[in-house]
Amino acid sequence: MYRAVALRAYEQGIDIEDEDSLKNLCSTINLYFTPPPAYPRKGGRKNVGGNQLNSNKIFIDGNDYSEKIRTPFVSRLSSKVSSQKAVRDAMVRLQRLLAAKGSVIMEGRDIGTIVFPDADVKFYIDASPEVRGRRRYAELKEKGENVFLDTIIAEEKARDKQDSTREHAPLKKADDAVLIDTSNMNLEEVLNVMLKTVKERISIGNTCC
Repeated sequence: MYRAVALRAYEQGIDIEDEDSLKNLCSTINLYFTPPPAYPRKGGRKNVGGNQLNSNKIFIDGNDYSEKIRTPFVSRLSSKVSSQKAVRDAMVRLQRLLAAKGSVIMEGRDIGTIVFPDADVKFYIDASPEVRGRRRYAELKEKGENVFLDTIIAEEKARDKQDSTREHAPLKKADDAVLIDTSNMNLEEVLNVMLKTVKERISIGNTCC
């Protein structure tokens, strides 16, 4: 969501330090999602193991931003835009409206601490900047992007520092979040840990008296 707002602001020539203009942008754009295809029951784990999971598509004013926002440039813009309180307030309201429609799974750097502090299950998914950088580098190279590994790793570290030290909703682990360090795990291993935790929490929550 922050990436989409950041890119839209850039397209409209809005200064990302101009909080009033960003606030006005957030109040006028129509930002919405379309869900991915239903998770396949048969053969689904093969899709997971092959890292081929479908994601929501994100739209602003009818335009699909799903792929446009997955660039290093937008990542840098997003980290700066997300530090603006007016933007965070607008996005938190939208995230809570989405959750009010039914059960949701959300990811973000303040979801478990600010947006949904009372969520039933929280995960803090981490990895070293070097590992995240290598994963991001591989993703971008696969898309044909001309990128450099050292630059990507440096950007990961810079974003961590900026997000963890910002005034509004800084990045931090919620006290009741389950920490998963994925540095030496593949996608299916991470998913197995998460599913096991969710089942345990739901079982405990459904235990009567």
